[in-house]
Amino acid sequence: MPGYRDPEIEDLPQLVDLCLMQYRIQTHENTAFPTRAEMRPIIEDAMEHLITYGTGLVMFEEEDIDEVYGFMIGYRTGPLFGKDLGMHIPVYGFAMMDYDSVDFVEMYKRVSLMFVHENVYSHAISLFPVYKEMIDDLFNLGFGKRCVDAMTKVKKLPAKNLDIEVTEVSLEQLHELRDLHYKHNIFYRQTPLYMPNKDEDALKDLTTWIQKENHHIFVAKLLDQVVGYMRIEPRGESVISFHPSIMNITGAFVDPFYRHMHIGHELMRGVMTWLKDHEYVSLGVDYESINPYANAFWKKYFKPYTFTLTRRIDERIAEFTDDDLMYALEQIDSTSH
Repeated sequence: MPGYRDPEIEDLPQLVDLCLMQYRIQTHENTAFPTRAEMRPIIEDAMEHLITYGTGLVMFEEEDIDEVYGFMIGYRTGPLFGKDLGMHIPVYGFAMMDYDSVDFVEMYKRVSLMFVHENVYSHAISLFPVYKEMIDDLFNLGFGKRCVDAMTKVKKLPAKNLDIEVTEVSLEQLHELRDLHYKHNIFYRQTPLYMPNKDEDALKDLTTWIQKENHHIFVAKLLDQVVGYMRIEPRGESVISFHPSIMNITGAFVDPFYRHMHIGHELMRGVMTWLKDHEYVSLGVDYESINPYANAFWKKYFKPYTFTLTRRIDERIAEFTDDDLMYALEQIDSTSH
């Protein structure tokens, strides 16, 4: 039977190797990925931070406590869904030498209890979609899909509407985007997303964003009227998007009145041309799968490589004492050996 202990910085090489083993499997599904050698230093930095500041466990065979063959580590996110605190297990925060449903569920039971004991009730885990058995296990544990990371090679796209002009905007031109950016923000409150975005100063938000290094906004115009925009930057949500050969779409919106006119495609075409001219290899995007418009649009151009599944635990569990929660942990221990 496996044993469990806290992760230590000395475990870093083994954890990185396990993570890159899973990464190798996913690269067979997506040729836009950087190589394992290219990703190793990025994974090492992220993993070291996760070990130092995260919460979780490593799994080992009882006869050799130093040899790790699985781990699960998450970090606190602050309020995640509603007002309750959340935790996220990133795509590099879980790996196993050989996937086993029993061991996986056992690890989640233990790690989730560590967070619930600290009143962290919203749980998210990101994983490669090739692990269909793991997705089923999480579904059975009450998780549902919420977010997607996707990637594609930079390539030339054909024109679909030559009446649309796509250009990059400067700081001085951002006022042209104010109304559309405001519409984008309040769009997330609508059914079926129900995301409670706060009101914001649209122009101030865009100005702050574009002044960051290597941040670019492209607009689509029809008869000199701005009908859509798309913005790109060096980093997306997933650690894989951090590679310097990759740029990432981190915001896009088309006025609903014009969505039948291939505005999104023309924005994609303009961004792809810019990326090719600047010698980027791949383009990434992250989006909410609960947004049916995004879910339909991005799949036309990108291949998903990470799913984020989420679960919200009933906060009324807090009515029970620490002794109740620790008793549950003792029961796990007693039935695992």
